Amino acid sequence: MSSLPPLDDGELSGGCYSNGRWLQGGLAPWHPTDDSKVRESLAAAGLGPSDVLLELGCGDGKICRAAAEQMGCRSIGVEIDEVMVQMALDKRGDMPEHLRKLVEIRLGDLVTMELEVQPTCATMYLMPEHYGTLEPLLERLASQGVKLIVYQWELRGDRWKQRLVAQGKGWWLYRAAVEPREKAPEALALSARLLRRLISCQFW
Repeated sequence: MSSLPPLDDGELSGGCYSNGRWLQGGLAPWHPTDDSKVRESLAAAGLGPSDVLLELGCGDGKICRAAAEQMGCRSIGVEIDEVMVQMALDKRGDMPEHLRKLVEIRLGDLVTMELEVQPTCATMYLMPEHYGTLEPLLERLASQGVKLIVYQWELRGDRWKQRLVAQGKGWWLYRAAVEPREKAPEALALSARLLRRLISCQFW
C-alpha cells in the first residue's frame, strides 16, 4: 500500500511524485528506459552526425548519452527536476570529451521551453495522462518534420496512427508527412515577370 497521500485529479494534473518527493510541473516520475529499447529505436530513426536529438524530460540523460555514443549526433536534454539535472550532468562528466561536447543538459519546463536549435528527432518517456498537455508541442514538432520516438505508451488517435513509421517492444516512431510550402503570391508574381523578361530577351 502506498504511503503517499491521496491526490485528486486536479492535483495530479499539476505534477507528480519523483524520487520520493512531489515535483510540481513534473510529467512523469523518473524511471530509466531499457537499453535495448533505446538502441533499437535510435537505430530505427536512422540518426547520424548531422542530427540533433531533443529528449523531452531527460531524467539522468541516458538517451542523450546513447545518441552521442551510438549515433554520433548532438543531443539536448530538458528536465524540470533539479536533482535529475545534476545527475545527468554528473553522468555526462564521465563521458570522453569528444562525446561529452555533443550532449547538453538543460533545466526547464517542456511546456514553456524555447529552443534556438531545430531538432530533427525528439524522444519522450512520460505519463500518458499528460499527453494532452504536450499535444501542442508534439504537433509543432511533427509539423516541422521532426521524428518522434515515444516509449512505453503509444500516442492515441487516427492522426498519430497515420504517422507511425516503425515500432518495437515498448517503443513507437512517428513522423508526419510535411507538406511543401507554397510560394507566396509576391514570389509567384516575380517569377512570372522574370519569365516574361527571359522570353523577350530570347527573341530580341
